[in-house]
Amino acid sequence: MTNFSIEMLDDLPVILTTYFEDYGGSDDVAAFSKQLIPMFDRATEKLYHLIDMRRATLSFNDIMTSTDYCIKRPEGFANHANFQAFALITERKMFQSIARGLGTATFGNLNVPVVPTVEEALDWVRRDCAMRQTA
Repeated sequence: MTNFSIEMLDDLPVILTTYFEDYGGSDDVAAFSKQLIPMFDRATEKLYHLIDMRRATLSFNDIMTSTDYCIKRPEGFANHANFQAFALITERKMFQSIARGLGTATFGNLNVPVVPTVEEALDWVRRDCAMRQTA
């Protein structure tokens, strides 16, 4: 059994990932990437990646491993040609601080919204899509 789920939504260009309580460590990050990257590969448009972390109990080391694997490495999802943006779904202060840290030059100046619910994340995607269409 995996410690996460990944699904492509039908009505929006969104991949929704949910981390479960036991998610963490390099094995989970590798398994997560192995499932996620082919979804970006098959995409015919740029995708948003929403990460539901409300159930996650990640350690600081887990977070750093995941950040390195997913954002800093060239093969990470944040560097994929079909990646548009991502948001975190959580109310935990630690993850909110991490999202702010991703906005630094060290992590590529990523703007990572943090919202408390999936519905608010989907609303953000809808607004961002509309803004990009009018730009």
